[in-house]
Amino acid sequence: MLLLLCCAATLGAAVPLPTPTSAQLEWQDFEVGALVQWNIGIFGELSDDYACSSGALPAESFAPTALDTDAWAAAAKGFGAKYAVLTVQAGCGFLLYPTNSTVPGGGVYPYTTANASAVAAAPDIVARFVASCRKAGVRPGIYYQIANNVFCAVKACVVQPPGGAGPCGDQAAYEATTLAQLEELWTRYGELAELWFDGGVDTGVAPTPGTLGAKVAALIAAHQPLAAAFQAPPTPNAVRWVGTEGGTTAADTWSTAKSATDFGPGEPGGPVWAPAECDVTLQANGEWYWQAGVPLRTLAQLAAIYEGCVGHNGNLLLAVHPNLDGGIDPAHAARGAELAAWVEGCFGAPSLLNATAGALSLALHEPLILELPPGAVARRAVLQEDQTRGQLVRGFTLEARVGGAWRQVLAGEAMGHKRIVPLGEGDAAAAADALRLTITAVAGGANAMSLRRFAAFACPPAAAPAAAPAKPLVPW
Repeated sequence: MLLLLCCAATLGAAVPLPTPTSAQLEWQDFEVGALVQWNIGIFGELSDDYACSSGALPAESFAPTALDTDAWAAAAKGFGAKYAVLTVQAGCGFLLYPTNSTVPGGGVYPYTTANASAVAAAPDIVARFVASCRKAGVRPGIYYQIANNVFCAVKACVVQPPGGAGPCGDQAAYEATTLAQLEELWTRYGELAELWFDGGVDTGVAPTPGTLGAKVAALIAAHQPLAAAFQAPPTPNAVRWVGTEGGTTAADTWSTAKSATDFGPGEPGGPVWAPAECDVTLQANGEWYWQAGVPLRTLAQLAAIYEGCVGHNGNLLLAVHPNLDGGIDPAHAARGAELAAWVEGCFGAPSLLNATAGALSLALHEPLILELPPGAVARRAVLQEDQTRGQLVRGFTLEARVGGAWRQVLAGEAMGHKRIVPLGEGDAAAAADALRLTITAVAGGANAMSLRRFAAFACPPAAAPAAAPAKPLVPW
């Protein structure tokens, strides 16, 4: 039974708050994505040049023997990913497709699958990946690292030494080649879910007309206007990094920030709508490329990561690690499937105890009570606000009724797309017979907010220790 203790108020007058695009709202609804980390850098394991740490690997070193992009897409879908991003250029400079872009002198950019004999007969791995994703019902995305290109002697988006020229020419030539490759990628493979710029697109100057950043933004607008854009120059569908590769974000994480390239939990007064994405490896050592014999994160750790990202208003981007052969280790696929099963068991329909029926207007300080079935044990509450008009909630309390008295479970600030609140285990959870949500602060002088969902779940017990320590981002 759902009780509103007083009449719903009308939403307050419009306030000048950042609001999301429909594409950003859809992206936040995805909640879970996959980062398919596979490029020539993995073959450096065979020559002590992992991820091109000692220089660009020869194109011939790219030699998978059992390439299976269907297995990649299946692994992503198996752990619940709605989108998957492939590392098409992961820092070495090697491309997973044959390009027509050129380098000074007029020759075609040579560092690609077209010059790797193992795949030369069918070099367009991006096309295979996109087809596999669409067949599996997963939205494809593309990771292209502008910031680093070992083959072209580029670091932090600048040809080294600054003012000099590398194998791909000077700064202007490198930027022209990069833009040509991006245009190919964004026009050959249909609509993409996300464009990923690891390390950003920052040559040290503001993205004003004529700069690389401005040109990249113009290409996005022309060819992929509906794609989420991670660490990109200013674009309408910006998303941003949480600042750690541990896979979690702060409990109070905001969909707004100072800019789309800011790290961390965002700011409630930020002028830009740029929701957060949490990236993390499946391998317990934090390495992005597959490594033989490396333990995987436990199910309990992955469950904690899920709740610490998706449950804190973030999107979780979990790595898929194809091996040297180009396939997926069975243990990796199995662990991902275990995570999906845990999420369904905890937050799926069989676990649902009670929930609001559709969106409703909830006034400031208006308590909303969610009754629990007799004898039910609620271990999780899920709170979601309708963010169409912005992230309005600035404060809320959640209480549990135990023995006729209300006890505070949480006083929080951010709700956003989704806030998962643990309600405890054992006697503490079993004793509650109702939950009460009260909005205590709303942005912009509004006197109400639109609640998308308030739900209670049984969520069968699962040990969930803290996630692995965060590892600083180190672009390949």
